[in-house]
This record gives sequence, C-alpha cells and structure tokens, in this order.
Amino acid sequence: MKSIHWRAALTILALIGGMGFASPASLAARQGETGKEAVKITKEVEYGQVEGESLKLDLYQPAMSADAKKFPGLVFLHGGGWSGGDKSEFSGQAKEMAARGYVAISVNYRLTPKHHYPANIDDVQRAVRWLRSHAEEYHLDLNRIGAMGASAGAHLASMLGVMDTRDPGTGADAPSSRVNCVVDYFGRMDLTLPQGGHDYRPDYIGKTLPEGREIYREASPLTHVDSHTVPFLIVHGARDPQVNPEHSQLMLTALDKAGVEASLLLLSGQGHGFSGKGAQQAWTAAKTFLDTHLHPPASTSSH
Repeated sequence: MKSIHWRAALTILALIGGMGFASPASLAARQGETGKEAVKITKEVEYGQVEGESLKLDLYQPAMSADAKKFPGLVFLHGGGWSGGDKSEFSGQAKEMAARGYVAISVNYRLTPKHHYPANIDDVQRAVRWLRSHAEEYHLDLNRIGAMGASAGAHLASMLGVMDTRDPGTGADAPSSRVNCVVDYFGRMDLTLPQGGHDYRPDYIGKTLPEGREIYREASPLTHVDSHTVPFLIVHGARDPQVNPEHSQLMLTALDKAGVEASLLLLSGQGHGFSGKGAQQAWTAAKTFLDTHLHPPASTSSH
C-alpha cells in the first residue's frame, strides 16, 4: 500500500479545507431537517463485566430506513493518561458521525492505578467484539469499523489496529477485535521513550521502566506494526510538551517500512490537544480519512 508522508497530508488537508468544519450549531440544524430521530443515543450500555466491574459505552446510531445499506462503525476512546477521562469526551464527534451514517460507540475502560496493562487493552478489544456481535441488530458492516482516540485513547485505538485479540475469552469463534483503520491524535507509540510532563507510565504498567522494559515494549503500538496493520491517520501538535511528536514520526516510519498506508499531519503551534483552527483542521482530516476508508462497499472477506 502507498505511504503518504506528512507533507502530502498537509497538501491533502489544504485541498479538502473548503469542505468546512461541522460546528455543533450546523449539526443541530442538519439534524433538525431530518427530524428528532436523526440520531438515536443510548447511554450506559454494558458491553462486558470483569470481576464484577461493569464496563459501559454510549451508543450513537443513525436514522435507519427500511432499505438502508449497512453502516460503517466507529469506536471512540477518550484520553486521560490511562488514569482518568470519560466516554463523554467524544460525544459531539460521535453524534456528528452518527448523523453522517456511522454506528458510533464511545467507550469507558478500566483505569489505573487500580488496573494495570493489559486490562484496558482487553476492554477496548472487548468493546469492538461487542459491536461486531451486534452487527445485525444495528445494521452494521462487520468489515468497516474504525477506531479513533486522543492521547491515551489514541494509544489504545492504535493497539486495535496493530494486533489481534490478546485474550479471546469467549472463544475462537467470537468476532475479531482488530479494526479496519485508525485515527491517532497525539498517542504514545513507544512507551520506552522519555516522558514529558507527568509520567503516567509506572502506574499504567505497574513497574518502572528499568523494572519492566519488556512490558513497556509489549504495551507499545510501534512494537506490533507489521504488514497486517491497518491504515493510519496520525495527527500531532508540533509543540506537544506531553507526548513528543517523535512518537508519531517513528510510527509513520514503522508503518511505511511495513508497507502500510499512513499519513502524519503535524499542526504548527498546537500542543497536547488542539484548539481553534488546529482542531478544525484535525477533525476535517479525520472525517475525510474515515469516509475514504469506511464508506466504500464492504469487501467479501469476513472477520
């Protein structure tokens, strides 16, 4: 597959910039045109239980007509240093994508310091399998599911694109947890690299880097990149003080070496999180990438 480097990604963004950014107001107007049932939201849906702890997600479904084709799916994963955050972080984006014809879920997962790696990896993989297991009910295409996350959520979304199910749990016949494409907003791709700001890694891994270097490597998306890895869009602020843009640059290099389609968009003046024009540019690029990879007709292969 062709690799698209960050300079090309910037060119692509300039070309699509005229498409505009859907603000909450414009989204509400569009929903108003199609009625109150344009998006169905179901909150606090249980997608699994682990040792008595209920795992929850919010579900965003598009309006469905009797002759509707199957919808693509999209999994949103919040940030928060693996120790905080909530699925509500992506509620606006999930609503917009449901209005655009996606079945979207925004997922909560187990947090540190109570739970260490690989607990949250197992959780987000469980969420993807839950979504695929409800494909008929939600009129979902099994072979068109993307994942998107920010910061720690981008790390988890990336793991969904670079590896298969770590713990099958329900058996080999259960659906795959690997998604079909990934949008990574400033995720940590190599946990062995020096940490900027507060170091969340020891709480996440349960050990310091000298004590558990191999576990840090195992928990790094970069380690798992191979020819089976799915297409990636990586977006990073050039002035990020928490997650150095080197993470994204190294990930792009690894994806390119493996022959995987990938692009890196570096946003000048943006830090750990995007604001203003940078946020609009990132979201426009994300929507274009997702539409490109998830809206074409589904392949004949099955998970």
